[in-house]
Amino acid sequence: MEFLSLNDCLDAIGLSAARVHSWTKRQIRCLLTDYSPCPKPSPTRLTANEANEIKELVTLKDYAHLSIPSLVWFARREAKVFASLSCWYRVSRDFGLRRAMQRIYPPKPKNGVRAPGPNQI
Repeated sequence: MEFLSLNDCLDAIGLSAARVHSWTKRQIRCLLTDYSPCPKPSPTRLTANEANEIKELVTLKDYAHLSIPSLVWFARREAKVFASLSCWYRVSRDFGLRRAMQRIYPPKPKNGVRAPGPNQI
């Protein structure tokens, strides 16, 4: 009994392998609500737990003195999240996160020196 390969069958019908691949990829249904595309076809995508951990680290006041690249290294060292810097920036942008920053230095005076005339300070 002889069998034809998938590529031979596709050639006989006149379809490309890319078209069949896109059809099978489209059939995968996902019930996750945190991301619009399903993470199954791309296993390297961040999970919801990782994204929540990134959101927590970015918005905590305890780490406000650290920059985002420093937070990335801190999270890797503490084994919390292993994600690239671009993923951190993307999560921050997608969720509209703002850093909890406080001004270290007092505000600069708005007015200059007030004197009644020249050379009278």
